[in-house]
Amino acid sequence: MSPIRWWVGVSVGCLLFGGLLWYLFWPTMMSNIDREIAASHSGEPNPTLMPGPDTTLTFGTGGGGCQLANVARTFTTRDVIRVVGANAVGGSAVTMRLIRNDVLVPGYPMTRPLDAPSGCFSDDLPPLATGHFDVMISTEPGPLAPVRFKGGFDVTP
Repeated sequence: MSPIRWWVGVSVGCLLFGGLLWYLFWPTMMSNIDREIAASHSGEPNPTLMPGPDTTLTFGTGGGGCQLANVARTFTTRDVIRVVGANAVGGSAVTMRLIRNDVLVPGYPMTRPLDAPSGCFSDDLPPLATGHFDVMISTEPGPLAPVRFKGGFDVTP
């Protein structure tokens, strides 16, 4: 047998044997890596992926502070819409996300002060186009902070 045929035979044999080993041990190797990743993250809090609000928001027009002159869920494009949340705890500011038709409105999320003694926050929303809006409020900083308040309203022409 020539040396070239011998080297080709050995190379093909190694490739076949290596492929067989890879095929047999790949699932075991991946499950070990998954276990290591899970163990390294075991002390971290679970992120809130879906809203689980403690309370709802109130929407309306007029009033001041945490009081609304008129409570509503449907507004026109000419209304100055106020959002009010009570019983907020957990810091000196809240993070507000304004979502129109399932898309985050430009300029949001934004941070607003929290009136710590009363646990209340309020804000006048900017002029809004027509559509369905959802507002989500977190009282802890960070993009994965749990949603504490959630509410929705509609704007018509």
